[in-house]
Amino acid sequence: MARPPIEFSAQPSNGHRLSILLLCDDNHNHANTVLDHIGAFTDLSRHEVHTLNCRGLIMGSKFLNLDAFDVVVIHYSLFIISDHYIQPDFREKLRNFQGLKIQFIQDDYRRIDEFTAMMRYIGIHILFTLFPTALIAKVWDEFRLPGVIKISTLSGYVPDRLVGFKAPSLDLRPIDIGYRARKLPYWLGQFSQEKFWIGQGVLPLAEKYGFRCDISWREEDRLYGKKWYKFISSCKATLGTESGASITDFDGSVERRVQKYLELHPYADFFEVQKEILQPYENNVAIKVISPRMFEAIAMHTALILFPGEYSAILKPWVHYIPLEKDFSNIAEVVEKLRDIEFLQTLTERAYQDIIASNRYSYRSFISEFDEVVTKYGKSLVKRRKLRFRFAQLESKIERTFFILPIMYIGKVKRLLASGYIVVKLFLRDPVLRRIIVQCFKNVKYFKYEKSWKKIILNIVKIVTDLMLMGIVRQAQTGTLKTYQPFSILTSFDSKSEALVFTSRDVIESSMHTTGHLVRKESVSGEEPWIGLKNGRVREIMWDHSAIGTAIKYPIIGSKYLQIHLGQFGIHNFDNLIKCIKGESWRLMIFKFL
Repeated sequence: MARPPIEFSAQPSNGHRLSILLLCDDNHNHANTVLDHIGAFTDLSRHEVHTLNCRGLIMGSKFLNLDAFDVVVIHYSLFIISDHYIQPDFREKLRNFQGLKIQFIQDDYRRIDEFTAMMRYIGIHILFTLFPTALIAKVWDEFRLPGVIKISTLSGYVPDRLVGFKAPSLDLRPIDIGYRARKLPYWLGQFSQEKFWIGQGVLPLAEKYGFRCDISWREEDRLYGKKWYKFISSCKATLGTESGASITDFDGSVERRVQKYLELHPYADFFEVQKEILQPYENNVAIKVISPRMFEAIAMHTALILFPGEYSAILKPWVHYIPLEKDFSNIAEVVEKLRDIEFLQTLTERAYQDIIASNRYSYRSFISEFDEVVTKYGKSLVKRRKLRFRFAQLESKIERTFFILPIMYIGKVKRLLASGYIVVKLFLRDPVLRRIIVQCFKNVKYFKYEKSWKKIILNIVKIVTDLMLMGIVRQAQTGTLKTYQPFSILTSFDSKSEALVFTSRDVIESSMHTTGHLVRKESVSGEEPWIGLKNGRVREIMWDHSAIGTAIKYPIIGSKYLQIHLGQFGIHNFDNLIKCIKGESWRLMIFKFL
């Protein structure tokens, strides 16, 4: 059972600065909102805050001594029920620590029982949760967390650097509607699917009305850091929904049942899974909150087109955003408003003044509230010198550099070598693909364009991947492909998007081989793909493998195979290959693929 802060025997802080240890994962690859949340504690708190990244440390810590601190805060970037994030040695140190212990948590809707059991074991005193105050008792009740103080918070706030952000005028922005999202797991319920549905629904409608859109839900299209800010400030408007889930999975059983069902029915859509499993759990305890992405859009004077919702009682329809009905029935009205630049300027300026300029939702306000909580419940302990903590920080950096990072890169190097091996094998066997590979790597400018070696290597990896997948398509068309799941290729040309599309289809007859199935060729005869290429109309090439799955198993040597993922929806675009091949020559080469 957790020890309530009022039972501390130490002296009250009396408003003095306390020494705080923030355990977090501050990896620079995280999204801006995560790094902003972590940085706010060290930059804005009036208390003395030190950070330590303990994720993935397999050797524990020989130097860490928590007695040097008055307060320990566990950030939501650490998954406390996983040994990979908090090693058992750290948990024991936390359990024995006599000071105030604070837990920040996100993804409040999953594995509640495991989280609460771990928080009781560690002895958490204060929990910051995303659930609104009215719903906290339904999830983090006194039975699960007796004596723990629960405080409702937001997942992110407005960082100082976005205040006064110099964004281009709305009438100069090249993109009418921009959006980035990801398709979330089914077991989160129907509400979580809206992030995908809004983009899927708006894209064809916006194109119908002649809008320039950049809408994607593919994982490879996600943007981070400065690229995200540049993107959102290039859009007149962006889409959005509330964040959260309509199902709270207390014991993880819903997640396990859905995963098991999808193993048996890999092509089941959400509504099938909902009917078979999710329906009894829908809206058991729904969490719907505002996303910090909306603060970013407002700070850049980008208009919001949102599904109606509460948005943590912060945003109001027609005051701060344009409401879009979930059945898209008012799309004509939305289109009218989106074309009215004067209306958009008024809307975005009002939202900016109410949300950003008011400072009510800034990180400064959040940290000020956090400091009040720490001052009220924290106690001044007898401190020891922090020299041991300096060694602990160094220890963490050394272990991450010489143990964790090499292990991560070994796996990536293995995949690159396997991909390279496949490309070489295809290069030797297929003269058509050989011409494409040679032409591709003749274009040295494509690699010299990038200034850093890291980006050059990344481009090479992308090109190798495109070449490998193009070779697999070629083998499928010539009837020489051996794979663990049979499919054939149907070739077509989409005149609307000017895309040459290779579509995977199930085959009825196939010959069994020692390494798998021999896939027979299937293609579409006709003039349209040829005409598109001859007239220079083909602007992109894509492989749609979604009818078979999102990945293929390609045999390498003996029983060894490489699992090749084709994107979240089983669709791969050969964008990097097209960029790399000079001029119009690639179109002539693609003739051989038809």
